[in-house]
Amino acid sequence: MSDSAALEANRSFTQAWEFWSRRSRSGEVSRFSGLTAAWMNVTWPACNLTFLSEPVRDEADLESRARAALEHASGRDRGWVFFVCTELLPEDLRPSSLEILSRCGLNQAVELTGMAADRLLPPRRPLPDLDLRRVGDRDTRRAFGEINAAAYGMPVEWGHEALDVEALWGSEAFGVVGYLDGKPVTTSETIALDGILYVALVATLPEHQKKGYAEVAMRHSLTLASAATGFEKTILQASQEGLRLYQEMGYRATSQFPGVVP
Repeated sequence: MSDSAALEANRSFTQAWEFWSRRSRSGEVSRFSGLTAAWMNVTWPACNLTFLSEPVRDEADLESRARAALEHASGRDRGWVFFVCTELLPEDLRPSSLEILSRCGLNQAVELTGMAADRLLPPRRPLPDLDLRRVGDRDTRRAFGEINAAAYGMPVEWGHEALDVEALWGSEAFGVVGYLDGKPVTTSETIALDGILYVALVATLPEHQKKGYAEVAMRHSLTLASAATGFEKTILQASQEGLRLYQEMGYRATSQFPGVVP
């Protein structure tokens, strides 16, 4: 993992959430104390995110930013997540970083892996046939939110609140819903950021997972975005469950993103 690749991963992760936050009904982007807070200001905590905006110097600096992140969130009736890119920490601080954050009142809830691919590999197996529809109207927006909420075990209302927002789905957003026998089952979105394609919100209904549906939706979303922009390189943050699929598609790990919450 190179420092430049990790910086690019952190920058793209932040920029993508700025994109969604600025287009949300009450979202906001704030920059302060070496941090960027990109909050959609919705009930779903995973939509209200704070990031490092520059490398951390030392333990005192990390503690200071943790306190600043907590202060920003204080008084807001929203759950949130602070994603601390490991590669933006000094090497000697990395083994103890989660302990330091825990002392500040922030404990790890999730870990994502930053990944990049200069171009995708061909599919390793025949892919299923789905009816793929670009997100735009109310039905596809609501289906997109419902699938993401179900995939992560969240209330369906949280998915509607976050993603059934017309402004999120303009010409720059290449969201796709895949339908099986007329039923929406899988989603993926790609947005263009500074010469790269950022992939997110890849999800499949629990009862339809591990059938190749997410790969179909993701590839179609990327094809739409690449045709419109000419960009080929893609970046994403992978959950542990998605790592193998992305590796098979040609992605390589570039960085780690433990997510801590109060």
